[in-house]
Amino acid sequence: KQVRKIPAKYVLFDSWYTMPKMVAAIKDMDRDVIGMVRVTEMIHYGFNGKWRNIKDIYSRIDKNKDPLNPIIGSANISVRAKRNSSCDEWIKARLIFVRNTNRKNKAWLAILCTDTKISNEEAVRIYGKRWDIEVFFKMCKSYLALGKESQGRSYDAQVAATSIVFLRYMMIAESVRIAHDEKTWGEIFFLFCDEVKDIEYVNAVRLLINTMIDVLRQSPVLTDSQAQQLIDRFMDALPLSLKEHLQLIA
Repeated sequence: KQVRKIPAKYVLFDSWYTMPKMVAAIKDMDRDVIGMVRVTEMIHYGFNGKWRNIKDIYSRIDKNKDPLNPIIGSANISVRAKRNSSCDEWIKARLIFVRNTNRKNKAWLAILCTDTKISNEEAVRIYGKRWDIEVFFKMCKSYLALGKESQGRSYDAQVAATSIVFLRYMMIAESVRIAHDEKTWGEIFFLFCDEVKDIEYVNAVRLLINTMIDVLRQSPVLTDSQAQQLIDRFMDALPLSLKEHLQLIA
């Protein structure tokens, strides 16, 4: 009951938990599921009027042949918690097939999303946040003693110990961001901008031309008239829009 009070729109799963019964249970809590799906012939989804396994569904979809596009294709499906579930209990979902960049076992992976209103790209982007959660869990378990420094049967004690570990992680994450993330430098960015202000394009060209004039006039080989001829030829070669801004230089 307390889970319903958590302000979350999506629940992210790996393939271990993305099972039809679990998906149905999460939907009953008014949450949507985005999770990796097992590539197995034991689980079936409703597609084109029949219940098919994921390999069969993959063989029947229109595939994107662009190798640079990570999304191969998608299929609108139905999910049922039990075989005898009525049609009203079926859950509308979408299977999104993506390219497996590792290619160790198979060339593609499948993501199930129960929010059919969002695009395939958005569903993949949201699922990508799961990796940050994995890094967080690995850090807490390996280095911050999650589940190790407190042993007891009291639920409140376990919650308190876990909260302390999370506070440690937040303090470390904040210190890392302050030390390495330039976005946390605050007003120093604007101070640098004021100190090293960009020169306007026209003023920069005017400065270059003035420098060129000084160099030509100081040359013992060229006379003033020859230097002026070179400057005139240079000005004539400039685009009309820039020449209008620099007509005072000539």
